[in-house]
Amino acid sequence: MTSLAQDTPDSLLPRIIELWHELAVPLAYRSRFYLTFSKKELFFSELEHRRLEWKLSQWRVTGGGAERDKALRALDWERKSLARALKLSLDDAGRDALFAAWGVNSDTKERKLQLVHK
Repeated sequence: MTSLAQDTPDSLLPRIIELWHELAVPLAYRSRFYLTFSKKELFFSELEHRRLEWKLSQWRVTGGGAERDKALRALDWERKSLARALKLSLDDAGRDALFAAWGVNSDTKERKLQLVHK
């Protein structure tokens, strides 16, 4: 871990995102944190980073297999729900623009699932 004098919210965010992926943190939580606290005071970024590091260390000590499997299943369910909601919330042109913006080929199958996994 780098010294606190070098840490900024921008420098902690990539590490926080890596930990979110490793710990299968729900997308709703990630969105709320990012929209509320990113680019704000360093305190919130440090707090989130330390919370995630602690949770990861606890998973390593206890094995965390069942907890991780449960978190992965919940995250998969959340992504599938989000993909289903895309059909209802956007028209065809809006969906195509969203796919293009995120680099999802419009000629492939399961485009919505590809999008929510990015």
